[in-house]
Parts: sequence; structure tokens; C-alpha cells
Amino acid sequence: MELIIGGCFQGKLDYAKQRCKEAGICVREEEILDGGKMPAEEYRERTGAPVRILNHLHLVVRQYVETGKEQEIIPLLDRLLMKYPDMLIVCDEVGLGLVPVGETQQEYREAVGRTLCHLARQAVHMVRITAGIPLVIR
Repeated sequence: MELIIGGCFQGKLDYAKQRCKEAGICVREEEILDGGKMPAEEYRERTGAPVRILNHLHLVVRQYVETGKEQEIIPLLDRLLMKYPDMLIVCDEVGLGLVPVGETQQEYREAVGRTLCHLARQAVHMVRITAGIPLVIR
């Protein structure tokens, strides 16, 4: 698994697609799970095309926090990684900047941080993207 993090609109998904291309993998749209477009319940039932890229992980986390199911995030990701161990996970960094305005926002930022810590321990390769330029962390 590769973990790709960075600020919003920094080129993370393009980088993930390029990594796949370099590995000789042509990524089709149905092989990209998008946390901003898929309801949380559908992640549990994922079947069909392999998952090459999980984009917008932070939005998946947000869905689970907002529905009171935060404790299900890491087990869900662990199941996905068992099924797709070569998956690239793309996530915005959300704890850099404004102080959260309210309890739910604080819970969301903390949940994203805990989730990224969990994934970082497992990642074979980890990169932070800034202005389209990768900084290799691992």
C-alpha cells in the first residue's frame, strides 16, 4: 500500500495515477474509489473491479464521523487492504490551518489523524505532495 498525503488540490490523484502507469497498470475510472462521491455504506459492499486507488480518504472518514460510526473506519480500511494490498490511498491533510469550529469538526480532524497514523505504519511507500512535487517520506 502506498499513502499519498498533502493539501487540497496539490496533484495527489495525478501522482497516484502516474505511479500506477509507471508500474505498468492502466487505471480505469471504476478502479478508483472516490470518498467524495460514494456513500459510506457502499464501501462495505465493494465488489467488481479491483481497487487501485482510494481517493479522498478524508471524506470517507468524515462520512463515518458524521454518522457516529468512527470506530468502523480502521476495520474497513484493513479489510480493503487485505483484499487490495497494492492500493494507493490519497488523503488531504486536514489538521493544518484553522482551529475547528465545533466538536464534530474536531472529532473529524482527530479521526483523520488517527487513520493516517494507522495507515502510515503499514505503508510501503509514503509521499507528501506539494504543488505537484512529491516529497518522499518513506
